[in-house]
Amino acid sequence: MAHTRVEENPGEFRVNDEILFCNFCDHSIDWVRKLTVDDHLN
Repeated sequence: MAHTRVEENPGEFRVNDEILFCNFCDHSIDWVRKLTVDDHLN
């Protein structure tokens, strides 16, 4: 679930209607793969 990625990266992301958003650039991020989330942070 998208909430898991928020818990793994506190302050970096937020969830709206099960969609993960970056707090800094406001883009939606595919949360299914952890690598996608990690790549976005780099």
